[in-house]
Amino acid sequence: MKMRLREKPVRTKKFLVAGLSAWTLIAGYAALRKIQAQNFGKTVEICIPWNETREMVDREPQLIGNSPRTTFLNFLERCSIIGARSAALQEEIVGGKNAGFSSAQVSSLKSLGFSAVYLVDENGPFIKTPQIWPPLPEESAEHVMGGTTKINLGPDPEMVKSWVFMPDSPDLAAVKLHFNDDIVEAAETSGASFILLENQPKTYEQVRILARRLPKQVVRAHTITAAEMKGMSREMMMSRWMRAVRERSCKCLYIHWNPVWSAEDNLTFLRDLAKRLKSDGFSLELSQNTLSSYVEYPLKKVRMALAWILSVLAPLAALAVIKKSLSAPEEPLRFRKALKIWGMGAAIAVLGGISLSALLSDSVFVNGLDIFRGVKASLVLPIAFAGPLLLSVSQMEDFLNRKITVMDLLAVLIVAAGLALMVERSGNLSSHVSAVELGLREKLEAILGTRPRFKEFLFGHPLLIAGIYFKRNKPLSAACLWAGMIGLVSILNSFCHLHCPLSVTLLRTFHGLWLGAVIGAGLVKLVNFWLERQRAASPLAL
Repeated sequence: MKMRLREKPVRTKKFLVAGLSAWTLIAGYAALRKIQAQNFGKTVEICIPWNETREMVDREPQLIGNSPRTTFLNFLERCSIIGARSAALQEEIVGGKNAGFSSAQVSSLKSLGFSAVYLVDENGPFIKTPQIWPPLPEESAEHVMGGTTKINLGPDPEMVKSWVFMPDSPDLAAVKLHFNDDIVEAAETSGASFILLENQPKTYEQVRILARRLPKQVVRAHTITAAEMKGMSREMMMSRWMRAVRERSCKCLYIHWNPVWSAEDNLTFLRDLAKRLKSDGFSLELSQNTLSSYVEYPLKKVRMALAWILSVLAPLAALAVIKKSLSAPEEPLRFRKALKIWGMGAAIAVLGGISLSALLSDSVFVNGLDIFRGVKASLVLPIAFAGPLLLSVSQMEDFLNRKITVMDLLAVLIVAAGLALMVERSGNLSSHVSAVELGLREKLEAILGTRPRFKEFLFGHPLLIAGIYFKRNKPLSAACLWAGMIGLVSILNSFCHLHCPLSVTLLRTFHGLWLGAVIGAGLVKLVNFWLERQRAASPLAL
C-alpha cells in the first residue's frame, strides 16, 4: 500500500514534466514562426506632407549665405533620393468646395517617382453641398443628393496607394452615413493601405473602428507632431523614430518637419534617419499592407481569457517554485545556488510569456486593431496574491489579528502609491519619466540595442536574488521576495505588448536578466556587509 502511495506522486510528477516539455516545444515552435513572420519584409515607408513641405520651403529666405535657397521641387527630389517614397496630398479648396487633387501636384509626384497618400485632416476631404463637384463619378450622384456628405475619391486612383487620417480629422460620427462605406469600398477596390497612426488620443478611436473594417490592409504608422518636437533633442527624436520601427512594428513613418529647424536641417535629419534605418537592415520602400501575412485565428475571446489567466498565474507559479526550493534544510546558501533557484523562477516566467505570445499571435494584435485587455490588472494581482503564497497560515492569522498602527497605514499608502506609479508607467506614453531617466534610457538603447526595463534589472531581479540568498532571515527574505515579484510580473508584462516583435521582447528580457544578476550580486554583498556590521555591534541582535 505504501509503495502505491509513493508511486502516485512519482507518476504525477512524470506527467507534469512530460506535459510541460510538450507545451514548451509547442510554444517554442509558435514563437519561432512568429519571429520569422515579423522579420519578413523589413520595409519602411517614409511619407512627407506636401503642403507642410511647401510652406516650410517658402518660409526660407531668398538667399542662404551667398547661395539661393532650394526650390520646392528640388527639395522634394532630394527627399526622394534620400528614401522618401510617398507624399501626403490634400484636396484643393476652390470656392469653399473640395476640387480634388491639383493636376500640378499629380504630375510633379509622378515625375519624382512618389506615390500619393490621401491625407484626411480637418479639411476633409468631403463634399458638403448638395451638388456634384468634379471629379466625383456620376454613378455616385445619389450619395450627394439631399445634402448628404460624400467623400471625394478622384482624380487619379492609380496613384493613391494609401490613406492616412490625422488626429485632427473630422468627427466621423458627425459625417453622414455614406462616408465610411465609400472609403471602405474605395480602399478595397484599389487595394490601398490604411495607414493607422499609433498612440493617438481617444478621439482617434473612430479611425481605429473604421480600420477594423479593412484588417488586411492596415499598416501601423508613427508620427511626431510639431508640438512634441519643440521639447525634444535631435537624439531623442532619432531614438523615438527608430524605436517605433524596431520595437513597435511601425511600417510607415509620417514625417512632420521640425518648425524650429531650417529646411536644410530637416533634410539632414531625414538623411540621418534613412541611414540609421538602412544600417538596421530596413529597406525604404512603400509600406506593405498585411494582405499576405494577415492571420486571425478562431476563438479569440477564449484565447484572450486564457492569456490573461496565464499572465496572472505564471509569476505566481515562478514564485511557488522558488519558495519550494527554499524549503530545504537551513544550511547557508551559496550565491551560485541562489542564482540557480532564481533562474528557474525566471525561466518559468519567460515560458509563460512565450506561451502568452503564442496564444495571441494574430496579425490584428500586431497592427493595433485589437489589444490585449486587462494588462493593468495583470500587473497588480500577482503581487497582491504573492503575500498569501509566501506566508504560512499562522503568519497570515497573526498578520490579520495584529493591531493597525500609523506606520502600518503609512506603509500601505507607500505600497499603493508604488503600485499606482508602476501601472501608470507601464504604457508607452508615461508622464512620470524624468530627464535623467530618459537620458539613461537612450544610452542603454544605444549600447544594448534595446532597453531593458528598469523595474526588472534595478529592483525586481536583485531583490528576488537577495530574498533567496538570505532565506534564513525570514522577515528579510519574505520582504525581498514579495517586492521582487515586480521582476517576474514585468517579464510577463513585456510579452503582453503584442505589437512589439517577439525577438525584441526576448532580447529585452535577456538584458534585464543578466543585468539583474550582476546588480543582485552587488546587493547581496552590500546586505552581507551591513549584517556583519550589525552583528559586530550587537551580537544578540540578529
